[in-house]
Amino acid sequence: MPSLDPITALWRLLKEERMALLSGDLPALPGLIARKERLLDDLRPGGAPETAALDRLRKAAEDNQRLLEAALKGVRAARAHLETARSGGPPLSTYDAKGHAEIHGGARPSVERRA
Repeated sequence: MPSLDPITALWRLLKEERMALLSGDLPALPGLIARKERLLDDLRPGGAPETAALDRLRKAAEDNQRLLEAALKGVRAARAHLETARSGGPPLSTYDAKGHAEIHGGARPSVERRA
């Protein structure tokens, strides 16, 4: 099978990266990044590629960058949610039938005040 020119190969790789990001296949990203770096190195030594092709590649790469940033934001939010769930979340203050305050969950105050 003949090898693809670097622009076509990079275009296909960016599409593959996009699909990995959209499907949540984050473990595939390091390998894709390494392949992308090699293709970019292949692109540099040759003559000046068509400007329109480079513009399309740049836009695809920027779109993927936005997807990657959104994925990272989602991972961070999920991590924070899990940490909150593990710690029991913030305490819940309620009142019993006699009007006394009760604290449920979370860390209890070290000093209990009584009226």
